[in-house]
Amino acid sequence: MAPTKHHCPGKKVSIGEITAGNCRIQHVPGPLGQKLQLCVIHERLCPNGCQAVCLKNQPGCKSCELKEKRIAAEEQKKREQERKAKEKNEYLEWYGSGSTRKPGY
Repeated sequence: MAPTKHHCPGKKVSIGEITAGNCRIQHVPGPLGQKLQLCVIHERLCPNGCQAVCLKNQPGCKSCELKEKRIAAEEQKKREQERKAKEKNEYLEWYGSGSTRKPGY
């Protein structure tokens, strides 16, 4: 099986302030021992540690960005549920006491 050619997005289009073309392909070790091909001029390994290849003008790869958004949404949902539970149980102690007076008086 012949190795596939590297398809650098910066071959024909500039990436941020980096001009198009002049690609230099390098083989780097990736996760699980495989070798990744990346263009040293336009690409880099993801700085977030997922060992994927991302463009140099991006803060991270799309999978890392989606993961961060998912984690933030889960945390927000958890805080919202805690807030609702706190509001719901505010007078729970009073209701369980058997008192006939209204809460807050």
